[in-house]
Amino acid sequence: MITATHTLDFSGQLLERGFWLYVWEITTPDKTHFCYVGRTGDSSSTHAQSPFNRMGQHLGFNGKSNVLRHHLENKNIVPG
Repeated sequence: MITATHTLDFSGQLLERGFWLYVWEITTPDKTHFCYVGRTGDSSSTHAQSPFNRMGQHLGFNGKSNVLRHHLENKNIVPG
């Protein structure tokens, strides 16, 4: 089995809770490009979560919070 190594660099500000607007730039193996625009927080909470936390939820398996995974799978793109 070959082990893949991935590096992720980010600013510590991404750990701060609050209302954030963010853009995911997605490139598939065949070089197709997509953009996904999202935000943290909603009207039901006075304390929005951090963008870092939201990123994990987007690709998770909870059907109520994995909107990005859902959109990708609808286009027959399997998030790795």
